[in-house]
Formats: sequence, structure tokens, C-alpha cells
Amino acid sequence: MKKIINKLIFIFALLPLLAGCEKDKEIVVVEPVENYTQLYGLGTIFSWDSNVPTELKLIEQNTFAIDKVIKYSEENKQFKFILEKGDWDKVRYLVPTATDDGTAVKVITPGEYDMLMCSEMTGDLRDHFWGIPEGSDGTYRITVNVKKLKLTLEKISDETEEPEPEIKTIYGLGSAFGWDSGNPTGLTPDPDEEGIYTAEVNLIYSDENKQFKFCLEKGDWDKVNYLVPESVDHNGNVKIVTPGEYPMFKCSEMEGNLRDHFWGIPEGTDGNTIMNHLKLLLGFAALFLSSCPQSSIARDSPFTRHGTGPRYWIAYEECFVTNVPLSEERWKANIDWMEKTFKPYGYDMICNDGWIEAAQTVNENGYITKYNSDWKNGFSYWTKYLQERGMKMGVYYNPMWLTRAAYEQNLPVKGTSYHTRDIVGYKSFNDPLYWVDVDKPGAKEWIQNYVRYFKEMGVAYLRIDFLENYETNYGTRRYEQALAWIAEAAGDDLFLSLVMPHCRAAERPLAAIR
Repeated sequence: MKKIINKLIFIFALLPLLAGCEKDKEIVVVEPVENYTQLYGLGTIFSWDSNVPTELKLIEQNTFAIDKVIKYSEENKQFKFILEKGDWDKVRYLVPTATDDGTAVKVITPGEYDMLMCSEMTGDLRDHFWGIPEGSDGTYRITVNVKKLKLTLEKISDETEEPEPEIKTIYGLGSAFGWDSGNPTGLTPDPDEEGIYTAEVNLIYSDENKQFKFCLEKGDWDKVNYLVPESVDHNGNVKIVTPGEYPMFKCSEMEGNLRDHFWGIPEGTDGNTIMNHLKLLLGFAALFLSSCPQSSIARDSPFTRHGTGPRYWIAYEECFVTNVPLSEERWKANIDWMEKTFKPYGYDMICNDGWIEAAQTVNENGYITKYNSDWKNGFSYWTKYLQERGMKMGVYYNPMWLTRAAYEQNLPVKGTSYHTRDIVGYKSFNDPLYWVDVDKPGAKEWIQNYVRYFKEMGVAYLRIDFLENYETNYGTRRYEQALAWIAEAAGDDLFLSLVMPHCRAAERPLAAIR
């Protein structure tokens, strides 16, 4: 579109030379419309870290708002805005168009004000802020229209204390969760009971034994509230617990009562409490801990020779929390962390999971080569990377899927005269992924060769999801046929994990896969 507009402008520019000057005609250049979907605040009332800023709420197209307590200070650098997260020299700022003489602040009262967009990249960066007059402390509503570059300030009340934030989730920290309070692991809220949050985690005893504590928000360690044991009895900072109920203590660096305390487990109990269920009832500030017994039923195979499944890690939590695919850097960090932390205890497999729709890089047979097309390296690279560390690769994918890329390229189905469009089903899983109809010629070869493709790369574990969706849309007979083909191709060399299967009938071929 831009090229077309430029050509039109050029033609218009030649018209006076060809037909005489027509001064009454006005050329209108239509600029592309950008809809802004996020805006963040920086400054005294927000955060100073452009990598971890405070997000404003989108209230209508290109318009954002937030209610904040603003208190006058001598510096008075109360707020400005950025359009994206990132290092200070890689983001765009929204600041006052002008400041008061000799200062970096524009002092404002309730009203509407013009804004300036600037950045280090364009060479016009201004480190300017809005502030309020002395003696005007209170709660304000700040509204920003990014498209119009307008700021509106409205005083709501004289209240100068921030209300208790609504707790939407709670995060775990420690050996069981991870240590980064800026990017912690979220617990799952109970849909039926307010204030209850749960998590299932592996607890493995160590000399330090700092298994878990909690924080109520994301952020730097000195900017968040913690929930820790009320008392400790081990190493000066650990409370040893077994299944039961325990009081918690809320603390923070801001309140001056921070305690770097954790819950831990008794020595020798990790083998009996592999999976633990945490319940956090905020209203009573109590921790409920219960253990889940380890499953001991599995088909005999090289993976399950001793009556148990593989010990592995699924890199799923970040995708679930952020609703975006896992980055390659985060994937590598997971592998390296697993090798260091859990491999000594037998956890020698790692698997990607979920958010697979962007895996649209396919080989000559239409099979995906990467977890995500944005990744630099594919499955074969990461399989080798893990093997070099004495670990195994797991892949999240359904061999009954066919990507949009494979469909559009109409690639040949290996070992047949058919092509990908010949085997696609009448109903898709979603827009980027189609289902294969097992009743169509070439479908068996597609499914089984997909399984063999992963095996040949050295993949040891295949996590096959949304099986109930296939049965619902294509019927039980075709569903059972697909599972039988998959089991046949997998043999004993590939561990199959069936996710969300229907298990309505005892005679299902699921027994052949379990």
C-alpha cells in the first residue's frame, strides 16, 4: 500500500508540468494507521526500570488509563510513559512537550496536555516527566490517548494511601519453582473457591533445602511482598514441613520486616513425596501441604522397565502464564538448569509443550523442523545438545496434525503418490493446524512417517495433545485407528504421552499405548 501511495504522490507531482498549475488542488497523503495495544508507566509513582514497567489498562482503542496515588516530592518526577518494554535506549517515550524553566518536569493540574513521542533511536530523547504542584497530593486518574498524543489528568480524591492491590495470582520462589522474582512461577487459582491457589511441584531434599516461599507480585526482590513461614527450625531460614497446615507471615523490604525464609521437607522424604500439592488460603494466611502418590502402573518398555514412567521436565509454565510460545533462549536455560539441578536425581528428559501453532517451518515431507519458526535451531540440534549432556529430547506434537504451511505448499506424502491436500480432513483443529482424515489414502503413511521422523532424530518422548478434539470431530472409529497406527510406528523406542484422550471403552487400543 505504501508503494502505491508513493507512486500516486509522484504522479501528482508531475501534473503541474503536464497540465499547468492547479493551486486549488490539495494532495492528501494518508499515513498508515497504528493501533497501540500496550502502554507502560515510568517514574516515582510507577517503576524506574523500563524492562519491568507498570502496565496501564487499555480502555478503548489507543487509549489507556490508570488510577494512582501521586504525592509531591522535591524532584517531582512523577510519571512519563513508554510504548514497549526494553532497555532505556530501545524504547519509545511519551513525555511533556515542554517543561518548566530549569527543570525536567512539567507541573500540571487536572486538565488535558499535549505529549511528545521521542526515543534514543531517533536522536530526540528527552528525559522529561510530569509532576504535580506542592500541596496537591491525592489519588488521580491518568488517561493517555497515544494516537492523539493527549494526556488527561483527573483528581479522584484526596486519598494518599494506595488501596490493597487485588490479588489475581500468587507466585512461587525457591528450589521447587525458580529464584527470579521478576519472572516467577504462577500458582493456579481455584475456580470454585476464592483465595485458594494450587501448584504441583517436585520437592527434592538438599543441604540448603530452600524448597519454596511465595511472592504476591512480580518485580525486583525489594519491590514485592513475600509470604514465608511464621517461624523456622533448620539452618536459620527453613521451616521443615510434612503434609499439614502451617501459618504464614507477610513481609517485604518496603515494610522493613523482610525475612528470607523458606519451607523445606525432611531428609529422605523426596522419594515418597515426588508430587506435592500446595494450597494457599490468603484470607487465613495458611499453607496446606499434601502429597500425591507416585503412579506405579505402566506398560513394560525400555522406559518403564521398573514400573514407572520417565523422569522429565516440561517447559510449559511460562507459555501458560505469558500466553506466548517459549523462546529459544528460555528453552536452553531450562535445559541447562535441569542438567545442573535435577539430572543427578534421574531427571534426564526435557520436553517442550503448547503454543505450537507458530511451528510453520517444514521439510520436504511437510513435517515441522522446529518448535517455533522464530527459533534459530531445530529439533535435531536440540536433540544432539541434550544427548551430549546425557539427556533425552521430548517433543510436543500430534502426528495427526498438518500445518498450514504444509497444506499451502501441497507437499508429497512420503512413500505415496498423494499430497498433503489429499489427506486433510473436513474440519480443522484451528487456523494454523489441520487434522488428517485417516480414511483418506496416504493418511496412514503421513501419521506413521511423522512418528518415525521424530524417532530418527533421536526424540525419546512424544507428547500428543487434543486427542478428544479429533474423536469429537471425526468419530471413535477413526480416532482408534489413528492411535493404533501411532502405537505401531512408535514401538518400544518412543515413549508416547496421550493428552486429553477420551477413555470411554475398555476395548480401546489405548491399552496398547499405555
